Amino acid sequence: MAGPAPSQVLDELEAKGKMQKGSWLRDWLDALAFSLSGLDCTGTTCAAMAFTMEELHWEGSRGLAYPKGGMGSVVEALVKAVEKFGGEVCTKVKVEEVLLEGQCAVGVRSSKGELRAREAVVCNAPIWDAAKLLPQDLSLDDMKQDWQETPMTRSYLHLHLGLDAEGLDLSQLEAHYTSMTNWKDVTAEQNMVAISNPALLDPTLCPPGKLVLHLYGAGNEPFEIWENLKGEEYEALKAKRAKRLWQALEEVIPDARRRAEVALVGSPLTHRRFLRRTAGTYGPKPIFGRFGPGKVPFRTAGDALPAARGEHGIEHLLLCGDSTFPGIGVPAAVVSGLSAAHTTMDVWDHLDLLSRAGY
Repeated sequence: MAGPAPSQVLDELEAKGKMQKGSWLRDWLDALAFSLSGLDCTGTTCAAMAFTMEELHWEGSRGLAYPKGGMGSVVEALVKAVEKFGGEVCTKVKVEEVLLEGQCAVGVRSSKGELRAREAVVCNAPIWDAAKLLPQDLSLDDMKQDWQETPMTRSYLHLHLGLDAEGLDLSQLEAHYTSMTNWKDVTAEQNMVAISNPALLDPTLCPPGKLVLHLYGAGNEPFEIWENLKGEEYEALKAKRAKRLWQALEEVIPDARRRAEVALVGSPLTHRRFLRRTAGTYGPKPIFGRFGPGKVPFRTAGDALPAARGEHGIEHLLLCGDSTFPGIGVPAAVVSGLSAAHTTMDVWDHLDLLSRAGY
């Protein structure tokens, strides 16, 4: 079982008099939950909260862990691991359709042709976009509709900056900040802004005397106000909406605008274009107790399989990514990939790998 939402745990603590009702602590936990999932404690898994609480208080992380060399170094390490075992990573290739033979996934059709699967097709597209990859077949309509009707969180607004750090006392800065305008409604539009300052931990990320920063409002930017904009109207709205991000940074570095040498704003349309995400969404809203044998709050790797869908399921089509359990965020998406991989293995191979890993 997936266990209760954090809100259920907090409700029980309040009922037993172990936590004061309406306390700031609950507001803070709601804010932490929102930063993970785009939802407060009522819609965030306990596992995600527990993991993050440990990371926040780990002595070596200074609040949050950042990979040395930036996120690109993580991608490069994964590519090397795939290639080491004979795999190939193809970039700038658009997958257009999952290929079926009968009710079995056998490969994909992409912008560069067809690729046949050896064991399974693993799809990490957001669930709404995954539905669009299935072929036209009446027997798949119910599954497509179920996927596309999954409730979603709102989108992102980003500000990527390169600053001149001359004269800044870096010892007084932190690697991460969170700016709030309202503690009682943490999910409010443009309320929470995260400020990442990773070069403070890894100076190799930028030239000497400079800083690179990333500011974003995750899960609190509506898509509708952006949807049909182009040209000057689009640029004007970017400038207008980015004011909140600049104001958040100016609480930390008052002359940040003067120091800015690079300033790039990313909108929900940026998310939709580069990440191919419907409405540029941050991810799905969990539905507790709905999915899979254990009634988890997100879909499982086997959501498309006949075991879950009956006669209209698809053999050898597995799901991963933030639309599947355990949900939104990099750690969760990684775990979902492991789950999909384990589904292709028999239990003895799985146990052998665990043994070789020292477990």
